[in-house]
Amino acid sequence: MPLDLDLTCDLLTRLGKREGSTYSENTFAATCSGSMNDHVRKDLASLAKLVNGSNLESIRLKLEGFDESWDEVDFSSSQLCEWSITVTDKKKLLEAASAISIDLDAMLFLNLDYFLKIWLPDVSGMIGGDLDTAFKTERPLKIFLHGLKAPFGGPKVAIIPTRSYEEPLPIEWLASTKLPQLDKILKQVHFVTGSAVMVSPEKFFLTWGEKNPEISLYFDRAFATYALISLSQEFYGWDKIVLKGKRKLEIPAIEKQPGNITNNEIDALTKCVEWCYAESDEETRILLVVDRLSLDIKDGESLTKAIHLIAPSFIEAKSRYKYVVLDRKKDYTKELSDIQKDLSGVVDKFVTTSNQFVGSLLTDVLALAFVLTAGVVSRRFIAEDALRSPEAVILFRSFAVYLAVAVSLRIWGAIAVSLISTKLFTDWKSIVRSHMSANELQAMIDNSLFPVKVNFWASCIVIVAIYVVMALACWNAELTLSLFGVLERS
Repeated sequence: MPLDLDLTCDLLTRLGKREGSTYSENTFAATCSGSMNDHVRKDLASLAKLVNGSNLESIRLKLEGFDESWDEVDFSSSQLCEWSITVTDKKKLLEAASAISIDLDAMLFLNLDYFLKIWLPDVSGMIGGDLDTAFKTERPLKIFLHGLKAPFGGPKVAIIPTRSYEEPLPIEWLASTKLPQLDKILKQVHFVTGSAVMVSPEKFFLTWGEKNPEISLYFDRAFATYALISLSQEFYGWDKIVLKGKRKLEIPAIEKQPGNITNNEIDALTKCVEWCYAESDEETRILLVVDRLSLDIKDGESLTKAIHLIAPSFIEAKSRYKYVVLDRKKDYTKELSDIQKDLSGVVDKFVTTSNQFVGSLLTDVLALAFVLTAGVVSRRFIAEDALRSPEAVILFRSFAVYLAVAVSLRIWGAIAVSLISTKLFTDWKSIVRSHMSANELQAMIDNSLFPVKVNFWASCIVIVAIYVVMALACWNAELTLSLFGVLERS
C-alpha cells in the first residue's frame, strides 16, 4: 500500500525535535538521533508500522550503534537507549507514496526551517550561485514541503504541502506561457560561462496558489534575474553582464544585498520579456528596451536593481517600435519595387533569347528549303542520277552537320545566357536584401520566373526537335527526296 507521506515526515521531524535529539537534513537525505524515552518509543513504533507496511529500505534504524531491522525490534523494551534514523534517499519516500511520475523532477524537504533558512539562500543557487541540479533542467519540478500550509507555484514549478500532495493542481500548472524558452534565449544572449545559468525564467515563474511570502521572495528574485538576463547581449558571470544600447554597459548581474521585488515590477518585467520574444524580430525589440535602460542605469548599479526601470523602458520601446516598423515597411516596399525591376530584366533575357532562337530556326529552315529547291530544280538541267552522285551526298550531309553544329551552339548560348543572368540576379539580391529572408526571396523569384522558364524550355525542346528532324532529312537526302517524289525509289 502507498506510504502515508505526511505522517512519515511528521514522525521523522517530531523525533528530531524531542528533548535530547538532534536533526540534520540536506538535499538528498536526513538524519535524526537521540536518547530513548516513552515519547520516542511511541513515535518509533508508529514509524516502524509505516516502514514495514511499505517495505521501505531507504529509512535505516540503528540502536546502540548497530543496524537493526524495523520488523525485529520491540520498541516497548526499556533496555533500549541510544537510537539513530537515517533517510538515505528522500526521493524514495515520494516513490513509495506514489507522489511523483517519471516525466517530472521532484524534491522532498522534511523540515521547513531547513528549507527556508539554509537550502533556499545557500544551497539552491537561485540567486547568483551554481544552480541545484533540479533547477538546471527544463523539466517541471515538484517540491514537497512538510509544514507548508497551502500549495502554490507556476507552469514549471509546484511547491506542495505533504499533507495535501494527492490533491489535483490547478490548470496553470504545466500550462504554456509566452515567456521565452532556453533555445530562444541562447540565440539572443551570448553566454561566456558554464551551463549553470542557462535556464529559462519560466522555471521560477509563480502564477497560482496561496504564495508563502518567505519562499516566493526567492523565486521572484530568481525569475527577475533570469528574465533580465534574457534582455542582455552578453553574460560573462554574475559579476559582469553587457548591455549594448545607446551606451555600452558592463555591470553586475545581481546586487550583493538583494532587495524586495513588488508584484507590479514582476508584472511589468513579464510583459516586457513576453513582448520582446513574441515575434521573430526579437533583436530589434530587445535593443529598443536596452537603449532606454542603458541611459537610465547608473554606473555601478546591478541589472536586477534596475528592475524599476523596466516599465518606462517598455513603454518607450513599444512606441518607438511602431516607427521602426513603419520605416521598414517603406524600405520593404522600395526593395520589392527594385526586385520587380530586376526580375523584369531577367524575364526580358529569357524572352529575347527565345525569340533569337526561333529566328535562327526560321533562317535555317529557309536555308534548308533553298538547298532542297536547288536539288529539285537541278533535275531540269542535269540527269536525275546526279542527285545520287557522291558530290550531292556530300552537299546534303555537310548541311546536316551544319544544322547539328548550329543547334548545339545556339542552344548552349541561349541556356548559358539565361542561367547566368538568373544566377547573377539571385546572388546580388541575396547580398543586398535587408527586409526579407532568403527563403522568402527565393520563393518570390521562383514564382515570378516559373511561367517564363516553362515557356523557354518548351521552346528549346520543340526547336531542337525540329533541328534534329531537319538534320536527319539532310543526312538521308536521297530518302527524303524520294518521299517528296523528286527521285524515283531505287
